[in-house]
Amino acid sequence: MMKHLLLVVTFVALVLSAGMKPVEVAAAEFFGPFPSWANVKTEFGAVGDGQADDTAAIQRALDSMRMLASPKKVLYFPAGTYRITSTIELIRISHNEPLGMSITGEDPETTIIKWDGPAGESMFLYDAWYASLSRLTFDGAGKAKTAIQHGPAFATANECTDCIFKDVQFGIEAGLRDGIAETAVLRCRFYRCTQAGISIQNFNTLDWYLWNCWFEDCRVGITNEFGAGNFHVYQSTFLRSTDADLSIRHTGYFSFVDNVSIGSRRFFHAKRALNWQDNETWGSQATLQGNLVLDPRDRVPIVIENNGPNMLIDNTIRTRGSGLLVRNTPPSGIADLIAVGNRWTNGALQVQGRLTELDNTVVEAGAIKDVEVEPTPFAAKVELPVIEVPAGADAATIQAAIDQAVAMKGQRPVVHLPKGNYPLNETLVIPPGSDLLLLGDGPENATMLTAAGADVLLRIVGPTHATIRSCLIGSGTEAVGIVVEDADQPGARIYGEQLNTTGHEYGLVTEGLENATVELRDHGHNGMQVIGAGPGTKPWVALFAGASSRTSNQQAGVHLYDLQDGGRLFVRDIWYEGESWSLMNLTGSGEFAYHCGFVAPADPNHLRDQGLEWEKDLRDTVAALQFDGFRGKVAYTLVSTNGADLRVVPPSPDLQLYLLGFVTNRDIDLGGAAVQGQVVAEHVKVFRQEPTGYDSVDNVGQATPAFIREMLEPLRTVKPQPLTKLSDSVTDVRFYRVWANGRNGVRIQAGVG
Repeated sequence: MMKHLLLVVTFVALVLSAGMKPVEVAAAEFFGPFPSWANVKTEFGAVGDGQADDTAAIQRALDSMRMLASPKKVLYFPAGTYRITSTIELIRISHNEPLGMSITGEDPETTIIKWDGPAGESMFLYDAWYASLSRLTFDGAGKAKTAIQHGPAFATANECTDCIFKDVQFGIEAGLRDGIAETAVLRCRFYRCTQAGISIQNFNTLDWYLWNCWFEDCRVGITNEFGAGNFHVYQSTFLRSTDADLSIRHTGYFSFVDNVSIGSRRFFHAKRALNWQDNETWGSQATLQGNLVLDPRDRVPIVIENNGPNMLIDNTIRTRGSGLLVRNTPPSGIADLIAVGNRWTNGALQVQGRLTELDNTVVEAGAIKDVEVEPTPFAAKVELPVIEVPAGADAATIQAAIDQAVAMKGQRPVVHLPKGNYPLNETLVIPPGSDLLLLGDGPENATMLTAAGADVLLRIVGPTHATIRSCLIGSGTEAVGIVVEDADQPGARIYGEQLNTTGHEYGLVTEGLENATVELRDHGHNGMQVIGAGPGTKPWVALFAGASSRTSNQQAGVHLYDLQDGGRLFVRDIWYEGESWSLMNLTGSGEFAYHCGFVAPADPNHLRDQGLEWEKDLRDTVAALQFDGFRGKVAYTLVSTNGADLRVVPPSPDLQLYLLGFVTNRDIDLGGAAVQGQVVAEHVKVFRQEPTGYDSVDNVGQATPAFIREMLEPLRTVKPQPLTKLSDSVTDVRFYRVWANGRNGVRIQAGVG
């Protein structure tokens, strides 16, 4: 082992002395294979020549690696065409199978699983959870029904990245029997899916997050019309969808943001469920924001048959000829639509119900130009020097590997931790000026760094360009998982993709940041605290899509979201479901914007059964969503609650609160005339007592155009940012698919200590 390390150091020293440029960082990268991975060819006998039948070999590999005790958790497919003649299955027999497994190909354009079985059958029955599937092409050859069929057991925390699905009816069917939630689909491509690229098919199939995907010549890009569930689509492209780019039938909350549609029949179609009666008033909370829609073939490119509230904001739409742009005419006639800041060639909106229009602009077709589109590149395969750490190594051994990598600055060395449990009796430290990658084999049941005496498991000191990938850093309830210090240089950034943080107090804490941005995508969390740098704090902590929950072992008095000292927190597309009653009791100062989400605390009977006395006491004194003297702005837009009261405590003189498109089944106490701040509620709906939908609630307060613009500003300006190169003098810390827990899972601090 030491000889291998010395060879790596010698090689790097030679190339640096020869004047080689430092290795650049790609926006998305792939590393591997590593010795700890299983190879489907060399270990299980697959051929991959497109002629041999590889079904049995692949099945042997899946059967071997699904076991909890399997010594390897990553199955690797070298380049080749793997012909299969019947469905391959990754099944779950016991609870922990195949927990935390990863399947990856060498390159999605050269690593192909091709169907040569009977027509109408599925290629892959996939029952993994906390799992990763990446870098493969699934070619249905025009015969297979479905490429990936998820189920039947419930699953969560999966990802599907850099895959191609083509010539099937369905690229992915999600939710066979029990549902599959909290799934990230990144940079995947769907060609000629005759039913749908992705079909969300279960009421418990929730929180699917799509980023940078490509849908070409499909009937529908992504939909829940074959079942139920919700999903969000960011920065994706749709070409020539024959029915619609996006469609839903059952309702929920949805966001479709910064997508491009060219030549499709229709961009969005919200259909009524087949069993709805005309007097039922159910509605989705769908946001169409920042999309570019060019030349839809249907005369009405956006059709909404439910009651909303729905929002169109900052879209650009070019239609040819006359006709409606939006038709929102449910039978009951009490729809809610909000249209703000759109630019289109036809502003004809047909809405039966309440309509808010502001700052929309009608232009000539020639003013909206064509665009050149191409798929987002797959993650680049990067060859870097690797320092292998023995499985189960102690803190001193891992620190020695980190120190060695620090000395190799400029070559972005990989410190690889294979599957194993790594007990840490002292803090691992990544010092300033590092550009290393700490890389595991997966965060669940794979690479696990656990507390064995250390107060902090991993300390990252800025300015640094460290990256942490595919591991779990678990410190129980007393220690802190990860601390990022001295992270506040002008232009600094902390980025997390599928960073999951849980804490006995707060899962994620940011403190005193005046310059650094914190961006989280597809983020799981059980509490966030944002402590600003005083009045006028500038940077937002921004969370784009995710899920949250709190459990009974958390500290009393801790809320899901907490702002202090001018902190600014933006969250969107977040599902909350858990034992905690007090989700937000804002008493400090700052700005908070929550767009598109669902809030469902536990009911009183559950709290009593669990013996959660402190939670029961809170119900008597604090609403689930409470604003008590908070100094700053709060916008709740297209958020729905099930079992959560909302209360404004007078006088709250410095509070600005905007409820827009808020849906609830509980009381809303806005404090009445005793509140001295500004409280406005528009397009609010409540569940009817009989189970037939929503009733509209009268508006509260006066929303001037200036007020609406001011309160929607975070939604319109806080956006996902590209991962551009940053100077070595500022912090650029990145987390990819990392689980962190402890007293805090992750703390991000402006200072040191």
